[in-house]
Amino acid sequence: NAGHRLVPGMFARIVLDLETRAEVLSVPSSALVEVKSKLFVLVVRNGLATRIPVDVGADDGIRAEIRSGLDAQDVVISNAVA
Repeated sequence: NAGHRLVPGMFARIVLDLETRAEVLSVPSSALVEVKSKLFVLVVRNGLATRIPVDVGADDGIRAEIRSGLDAQDVVISNAVA
């Protein structure tokens, strides 16, 4: 800090992309529903909400990676209560 550009009370806000995964199916973390220690998402199939078991990979609290259970064309209901 030779130029005295940093002073007490200053702060910074940063965003770090620690890892980027291409071609990974993900849903909002709010779409995950836990029932008896198992994870599900609700999807719309044939006009009805259907609970689908999923295998979840990385979940940062915003987006959750779905390893199996969903297809890319599924319509997922977020903020669902099962």
